[in-house]
Amino acid sequence: MVKLKLGLLSLMLLVIANSIQAQTISFEEGLPKNIQFKRGEINLSGLHRVSGNYGLHWKFTPDDELRIKTKIGYAPQSVDTIVTVNDVDYPITNEPAVFTLPIYSEKKQDAIVRVSFGRGEKTDCFIDIHLVYKGWRKFTIPYARGHMRGNPHEDMDFMKLSILGNQEGEIFIDDIVLLKRESPKGIKPTHLVLGLKLHPQRRALGDEIEQEWHLYQPWFALQDRVTPEQQQFFKTIEERLWQLEWGGEKTKESLPTKDFEDLKKRYTDYNITRNGEAINGLHLEAGGKRSKFNQLGKAIAIAYRTISNISQKEVLKDMALNMIAHGIDCDVNLDWYHGRGFADMCFLMKDDLKAIGKLEEANAFIRRKYEFNRFYNEDVNKGRHNVIGMSSDALYTNSIGYLMCVMLLDGPEKVRDMQHLVSYYSNLGLGYANGLTDSFKPDGSHYHHANAALTRYGSYTMPKVAEVIYILSGTEFRIYEDAHERMKHNLYMRNFYSSRNYFPWSYSHNRIKSLTPGDNYEFLYMALAGTPDGKQDIDKEIAEMYFYQMEGREMPELAASLLDKNIETASFPQGHHTLSYHAKGIHRKDDWIAVIGAHSRYIFQKEIWGWHSSRGNMKYGMFENWGSLEIIYPDKPGLKQIDNGRGLKGWDWTMIPGVTSVNAPLKDIENKPLKLGDDTYQEHLRSDQAFVGGLDFSDGNGVFVAKIRGHDKYKLESFYATKSWFSFGDLIVCLGSDIQNDLPEYTTHTSIFQNDLSQTDFNLKIDKTKALKPSSFNKQYDETSHWMLDSRNVGYYIPSGQKLNLWYGENTSPDYQGKVMTTGTYEKAWLSHGKAPDGEAYEYAVKVKTSKETMKVFAKNQDEQQEYKVLVKNNTAHIVKHLASNTTAAIVFEPQYQLKLGKIKGVSHSGIYMLKEENNKITLAVSDPDLRFYEGHSNDVDLALNRKELPGYSNYWHAANSIPSKIKVFLDGDWDIDTIVKGNGTVIQQANGVTVIEFVCKDGLTNEVQLVKE
Repeated sequence: MVKLKLGLLSLMLLVIANSIQAQTISFEEGLPKNIQFKRGEINLSGLHRVSGNYGLHWKFTPDDELRIKTKIGYAPQSVDTIVTVNDVDYPITNEPAVFTLPIYSEKKQDAIVRVSFGRGEKTDCFIDIHLVYKGWRKFTIPYARGHMRGNPHEDMDFMKLSILGNQEGEIFIDDIVLLKRESPKGIKPTHLVLGLKLHPQRRALGDEIEQEWHLYQPWFALQDRVTPEQQQFFKTIEERLWQLEWGGEKTKESLPTKDFEDLKKRYTDYNITRNGEAINGLHLEAGGKRSKFNQLGKAIAIAYRTISNISQKEVLKDMALNMIAHGIDCDVNLDWYHGRGFADMCFLMKDDLKAIGKLEEANAFIRRKYEFNRFYNEDVNKGRHNVIGMSSDALYTNSIGYLMCVMLLDGPEKVRDMQHLVSYYSNLGLGYANGLTDSFKPDGSHYHHANAALTRYGSYTMPKVAEVIYILSGTEFRIYEDAHERMKHNLYMRNFYSSRNYFPWSYSHNRIKSLTPGDNYEFLYMALAGTPDGKQDIDKEIAEMYFYQMEGREMPELAASLLDKNIETASFPQGHHTLSYHAKGIHRKDDWIAVIGAHSRYIFQKEIWGWHSSRGNMKYGMFENWGSLEIIYPDKPGLKQIDNGRGLKGWDWTMIPGVTSVNAPLKDIENKPLKLGDDTYQEHLRSDQAFVGGLDFSDGNGVFVAKIRGHDKYKLESFYATKSWFSFGDLIVCLGSDIQNDLPEYTTHTSIFQNDLSQTDFNLKIDKTKALKPSSFNKQYDETSHWMLDSRNVGYYIPSGQKLNLWYGENTSPDYQGKVMTTGTYEKAWLSHGKAPDGEAYEYAVKVKTSKETMKVFAKNQDEQQEYKVLVKNNTAHIVKHLASNTTAAIVFEPQYQLKLGKIKGVSHSGIYMLKEENNKITLAVSDPDLRFYEGHSNDVDLALNRKELPGYSNYWHAANSIPSKIKVFLDGDWDIDTIVKGNGTVIQQANGVTVIEFVCKDGLTNEVQLVKE
């Protein structure tokens, strides 16, 4: 065992060396002398093999045995490295020992092979394989994970294959791996291996359970025939598939010689040969090989279907049919990213497969690989009852494959299976998923990896989902209206929460800056799919958003049908929206966006993967979602990132704008992914604070709150802060209270801004209309009130009694991966809270896209509290009144029956409240920011309530629904509900001059009502 002391919070990315080497039995050198058989017959054969020229052919008889006498070399899983971070030891285990046994069966055989291991004549462990299949199957089984019966022993010296029962037959075996170390998470249950269990830490907690799926049967009624109308619908679907997936069905004479020869050359790389009915070739183990194989097959099939040259067509047809046969024979995996293309190839070659009697076999294969039978049962999803949702990966990578499973059929079964597929997609796949599961949420968030993934997976999945909706639109098989409406809402939010070409940094899933949104095909497809009720062929609202997103950019040919519809371009979205499932608040006015980034006990602060470091994974993302305020202007021509004032060169990672944090050395706050259990190196740290979320008022104003606590892993568990943001038009009032920690070695601060000046001239002003001189400075100002206008024309008002600091100059820091030092020119402002603060607080106001004249007037007015009033800022509540709109917003941290806030006398529950009074009418909004996936303690704390780090999918409440809370608001006077603006609200009592209104709050969403005097 190795013990590594990494120093205080230093980087830890370890590659654990396996203590055992893979041991493979090959048959290229002839029959090994240590192989014995009881009866039957064994010989070398080139007919079916995994690699090389030969495999083992075993003709078995009833009760036959095949024994391989050799030292297995088994060693149990163990801790071989201990990593010490912050004086805490983290044991790092090697992967468990597994064996791999590829078996080829030329036909389905009702025979069971028992695979056993032992010492001398003693059997230590075994597992049974049912040969009811045709082709290759590779069985990978852990020795000591409960899959095998018995207990493996380190001295095992034989492997034995025994035929159970009175059966005879034959199988082919090649490249037996007696021992290697491999993660058991990728080992999925199959009905062929009796007793193989699902790994408890599978990504979706109860992921794909094949034992049940293969038993499901269709239950939709089978009609007598396919009607002419339905035949036309299927023709329309096929035409759209050609249009979107296969480049258009335009026939040409022939392929250019260069292209034709290139396809032939790439085909020869797979060494596919035939020997009668037997087919051989390169086995497609690695994902990259599968992907290239499947995409090549698709390209060959498209070429075959779109040329008329007979000689070329014959060559292309033979290649495509051989690739289909070889893929089926070696059981190529079609699921996930590397499987795309094979099902397309099968459909494009449908008539030719039918002509040689292979269509049924091909369709049965892709249906098995895509586990199509899942769509017959909507009551059980991911192995659980009453669970909604579908993997983002599956929606993105498999949706076209699922359609191919239907399109390969003929007759009434085709109609029935399309009905099942559409029903499952509508009710489950495009439904609002439970808890942290994929993919869609009622707030508009998109989920993957147990957290919101708006930038990466949302950008992949939503265009594919929209494509499917368009492909099926206008037919009997269109997506259900409510599902279509949900996806339209998802697009509305997608249009709202990003700039045209870039996403905010705080959305970045596992990268330091977010990916660009892409080409916005999701908007185009959904516009062409028509309205959710099916009454309009074009959804003009979505088309307007598409034109807004694509303004100034070239649009594809498919968009031409929208250009003559007299559709206007949508204006910049306006208002306030909370992404409760992402712990984000978004406020938009005019052409700018303000984004608040936080995290909670449900939503982790950042997703970090050790293996992702070469693909943009961040190293200093600790504070990004500790209450950041990111102010974004419209995309600037020539700027290849979002215009948020941030830069990657010389960025101060401890001064994220809006964040309250500590000025710790970077070595102390590096993200350090650890290997947790069987999972890969990762970090998914959550807070233990539930009160994080917002309220969205119908007039475009809103509130966001975040209780922040540092994590034990980095010795920041004593750090607490309560932060809030009150947004009224172009004004954002920022409050903080209860700031405390026991970290005397660090200074605690709240960053106001940090602007990269590589794209903007220095023009910072404070208290005067004249800019400061552009020479390096670091100043602390007196504790009177101040106003500032930064170089991005964002204004700030700082009330008196606070320690304001301004800094300008060059800053040097590591790049986001910690690989090189970088330098940039910045202006920074922050409020200092000293060392080890105890109950510190702050207040400042932000005016976005303003001027020096406006700020001078605003500061003068606010010195006399003529713009807004902070009524309460402590551990019981944060309350602000905006005078111009006569609106009061209250964040209440505990029940307060004597609140006395305008017409509100009291509230029965912690929550966020907003009240606007106008003559004899009031508008009241309520939300409970706690998603409440569980109550009490999670499984990431021990009995002493110390937090431990868990893999992202390992919480028991992972798939739990948000628990509703009932909130009563007590109003002074007799009031009736005139309009329910959104959500719900009910008058449950009027007595003694008090009206009691009850709201049911769920999912962190806002309820709003308008009330009138009785």
